[in-house]
Amino acid sequence: MFQLTQEEFKNLTFHFGTSSWGGTRKLPYVFTENGVAMLSKKDF
Repeated sequence: MFQLTQEEFKNLTFHFGTSSWGGTRKLPYVFTENGVAMLSKKDF
């Protein structure tokens, strides 16, 4: 898991047309595809 940079976040909001209304105060944390696969295999 890692946090997006300001530039990466701007790039994503541009491509997906995310509304700036309300805005985000903190940069989001994201998972790699491999990280998601590892979590989905975890037995809790």
